[in-house]
Amino acid sequence: MKGFLLVLALVLLLTPFIVRAQECQEDCGSLADSPNSYYLCCVIVRIAIWLYVIGGALAVVVVIIGGITYTTSGGNEEQIGKAKKIIVNGLIGAAIIALSGVIVDTVKGMIEDYLTGG
Repeated sequence: MKGFLLVLALVLLLTPFIVRAQECQEDCGSLADSPNSYYLCCVIVRIAIWLYVIGGALAVVVVIIGGITYTTSGGNEEQIGKAKKIIVNGLIGAAIIALSGVIVDTVKGMIEDYLTGG
């Protein structure tokens, strides 16, 4: 069972990389004439993908921890309040991660414009 969970975790963590393997070509294709610029763009895209995966996983873990804290509070108002704060912070983190794609696309576009002279 532990082996199955490990394989499942690895598949879930690696899926974004497998699915978005062509992302660099799609996002940075306009820079193909300049190898250094293309490489910089690909590095930015790959770092962004890693950060999405890690941040999303952390947000899920935080919400789960909040849920466990809430479940095990035993009616203690202080523990319930602490659990609600943990859950809200996890959801805020997830929202920030979801919106960070806009920031990455904006910065990537600015770098592309600068490097292509447009």
